[in-house]
Amino acid sequence: MKIDSKLTISKGELKKLYRPELRELLALSVYQATDSKIDSILEHIVHQITYVFFASESDRIVGLLLIKQQATNFFEILSIAVFPTKQHQGIGRLLIDRLLQTYPDCQIEAETDQETVNFYHSLGFRIHSLGEKYPSTIRYKVLYDHKFWNPVPFEWLIEQIQ
Repeated sequence: MKIDSKLTISKGELKKLYRPELRELLALSVYQATDSKIDSILEHIVHQITYVFFASESDRIVGLLLIKQQATNFFEILSIAVFPTKQHQGIGRLLIDRLLQTYPDCQIEAETDQETVNFYHSLGFRIHSLGEKYPSTIRYKVLYDHKFWNPVPFEWLIEQIQ
């Protein structure tokens, strides 16, 4: 598995990334994805994304992490996606790890749903419920700040309580 960090990618290079697998990955991370929503995200990537991380196998993109720098050492995850056939193989973790290797003192924030909140928790993100933000959909704000947050393994906590 190869993880590429596109930290200083030009707008021209990003436009070359309008590949079918990129559109497919973005559709996985967008609620009720449509072609117009994907086009809008791609346009946003070209003009506003700070950093793009790709996971690839045999020159095929299988995962991506789009982040925006909000302040010095503070990043917002705009999208993270891995093809379903490649999920649960550590690719999402590798993408987050690459961000943390590149910026070891950073804070990371994201908004997520019930389906992926456990992924973030397993990486040490703090979880805050935003409640039912959309009909029948609970959303969560997740925050990683390794300077102050040292997650306790759930199993260890249970052992201490018993």
